[in-house]
Amino acid sequence: MKFTHQLLTEKINIMELQQLIIIFSGLLMLAVLLRTFMERFHIPFPAVLVVAGIIGEATLSQFDIELIIDADSFRNIIIYVLLPVMVFEAAFKIDVQRLFKNILPIFFLAIPLFLLSTFITAVLIYLGIGNAETFPWMAALLTGTLLSNTDTIAIMEQLERIGVPDRLITLLDGEGILNDATAIVIFSIFTFILLNPDISMNTGDKVVIFLAVYFGGIIVGLITGLIFMLISRICHGPILHGINTMISAYTAYFVAEELLQVSGVMSVLVTGMILGRFMRFHYGDGKDHFVNTLWTFNNYIADSTIFLLTGITLTMALFLDHSMAILIGISGVFIARAIGIYGMLPIICLLPSGKGISFNYRTAMFWSGSRGAVTLALALSIPSQFIYSETIRSIAFGAVLFSLFITAPSLSKVLKKLNLET
Repeated sequence: MKFTHQLLTEKINIMELQQLIIIFSGLLMLAVLLRTFMERFHIPFPAVLVVAGIIGEATLSQFDIELIIDADSFRNIIIYVLLPVMVFEAAFKIDVQRLFKNILPIFFLAIPLFLLSTFITAVLIYLGIGNAETFPWMAALLTGTLLSNTDTIAIMEQLERIGVPDRLITLLDGEGILNDATAIVIFSIFTFILLNPDISMNTGDKVVIFLAVYFGGIIVGLITGLIFMLISRICHGPILHGINTMISAYTAYFVAEELLQVSGVMSVLVTGMILGRFMRFHYGDGKDHFVNTLWTFNNYIADSTIFLLTGITLTMALFLDHSMAILIGISGVFIARAIGIYGMLPIICLLPSGKGISFNYRTAMFWSGSRGAVTLALALSIPSQFIYSETIRSIAFGAVLFSLFITAPSLSKVLKKLNLET
């Protein structure tokens, strides 16, 4: 009887998996069909995926079909499967030489300004909500971390189509990938503190942990990247190189995150930059190379999964119940971004090694600071045991939707007025 019960349970699980694959395939096809129509309005593809998810969820509910996804399992999929793909793809494709030419402002944007934005956003949200019992200070800090993370995925197609200066793309792209690493490290620290309230940590302890985790990940990434670069010299053929990069991404992540307890994201980031530079040096710009195409595809699937799940998760009740918190969150992150870009960024340009960033560049960077896949991934991975998890998710969803449907479609007009088209 136990054996029969086990077989039946496994069969049900397989059927649920098959149903999930069919539904996701259908939603992805719907998004592809919608894309052609919505391109007329300059709506980015991630926004189309969200719309497809909303339509799909509404259609399925009419047939009494519910997509019930285990929160813990989905959190593991995001952290251990999707995040390494998104980070490696961004690092693999970035122009490392151009990145290091602008490393000072990018580093300033990715760490000091990110921390400042997190704090200002958290203060504004905490004071705006004004209920310490249901939304304490640590919840506000967690929300500020999510919202301060920038993502160029939704706007990169427009930037390339319009043809903006290469330096602006490098600044935005560099800020985005380093922001991802900073956000994930800080998010992990805050989540650990919330899950372990008995452990007391002062500000100095948090700074030491952040530096150890952040730069420890860089060291692991350097070692991993060099090892797999040597393996790439032995391997011959694009398919073997593609397999090598896939293994390197997950090896870098798991060695750093699970074995050494440092930043897996920073490790993947550095590994991706090393291998990307190696591939371009030996195979030209690599835009049509198999490995480049492979990682474009991998990232496409990872992003599509997260944005579709966001559309499925969204409900009108979610926005109606937390509409004021969402408005406070969007306002807070815009105020914090403006203070950082217009008030603090010019300071770094006054240093002897700092290269000036014009007012038009700063305005473009302010309006291009969209929220995207990593913000959604972290929001969806928040443990459901927190009583304020739904409020944080609602604010994050609202900020991402504002980026997708308001700032991203209007970006081309802003860039035209700033005379940043080439």
